[in-house]
Parts: sequence; C-alpha cells; structure tokens
Amino acid sequence: MRVPLHTRIADGLARLGALARFHENQKSQAEGLSPLQARALVVLQRRRGIRLGDLARELLVTYGTLSPAVSSLEEKALVTKYVDPEEHRAVNLELTRKGAAAARRVEGWASELLAPPVADLDPDEAATLLASLLKLIRAFERRGTITAARMCFTCRYFDPKGGKGARPYFCNLLEEPIGEANLRIDCSEHEPADTDQLEGRRQA
Repeated sequence: MRVPLHTRIADGLARLGALARFHENQKSQAEGLSPLQARALVVLQRRRGIRLGDLARELLVTYGTLSPAVSSLEEKALVTKYVDPEEHRAVNLELTRKGAAAARRVEGWASELLAPPVADLDPDEAATLLASLLKLIRAFERRGTITAARMCFTCRYFDPKGGKGARPYFCNLLEEPIGEANLRIDCSEHEPADTDQLEGRRQA
C-alpha cells in the first residue's frame, strides 16, 4: 500500500516528538519541575514581560492548564507576577534570578538530545532540514494553528533575495548575507515584517 508523503513525515515527527517528551520528562523530574513548567521557563527567558494568556498560546495549552503550573513556579521563587501597567486586568510574568538560572539549564535539554545525531548529518543536509522546519512552522502560522514564531521569514530585517550563492538571503540587522544554516526560529532581535513585506515574500 502506498503511504502518502505527508503521512510518512507525520510518522517521523511523531517519533521524534515522543523521544523529545521522554527526554524532557526525565530531565524535568530531576530539576523538580513538570515538563510544562520547564517549557514555560524557556519561553519566559526569551519573552520578558509576557502576559499569562500569551504564554498559554505560545505553549499551546489553555489558560486553566497553565495557571496552576505558573503558580507553582511562583511558589518556588522562579517566577514573579505583576500587573501590566498598560492594562490593569492583565498579569505579566517575569523570571526571578533563580528562575533565569533554571531556564538556562532547561533550555539546553533539546540541544543536548539533538546535538549528536545532527552532527552525523552532512552540513548541507542539516541546513536544509532547518530551512524546511522553518517553512513548515510558517505554514502552520498562516493557518492559525500556532502562534507566530520570531523567525527570519517573518522579520522585517530579512531579505529573501539579498544574498547570493550559498548565502542567498540577507539580514539587514546583521548587515550580511546568510544561508540556510544561519536561519533562526526564535530570534531575540526579531521585529515583525509588515503585511506588504510578507505578501511580497509569499509571491516571490
């Protein structure tokens, strides 16, 4: 029986996802955290001053699921809550110094798991894999399935045709051409491109 390509890709991603969850469960238990709490720390490390509701959307969980996890992080002195100065009914979250240290430990878990097998790939294969993952995430974003990631493809500094050869793109923030291996999924300097920029890239 011929199995559709998207089904085989889904099977592969599901297998890797199961492995990642197993690894995350082991590591989070050793850290005294739940997997959800660990993921929340990583996002808070990258998104300072994020609202509780926005954090829930980022993690693809409900507000009701996330709220007790965050309260537990607050009890452990890893997170602090404060009222949003622009909207008094909204609650913002920030890491404490202790929480930032925990977030740095947690953030390395995925890299620790993936580093050896990715090192076995040819550099061009690894770069192509990254670019394909970015495009797949972008496709989910367009469908509203996941919240927008701070990736190169959606950044106002990104020029999809500004480079040449092995570095076909150009980053106007770095002021240099970049290749697929340089693309980022979550960049702290990301600034959203406007509608016209995104539409132009879609048609390119």
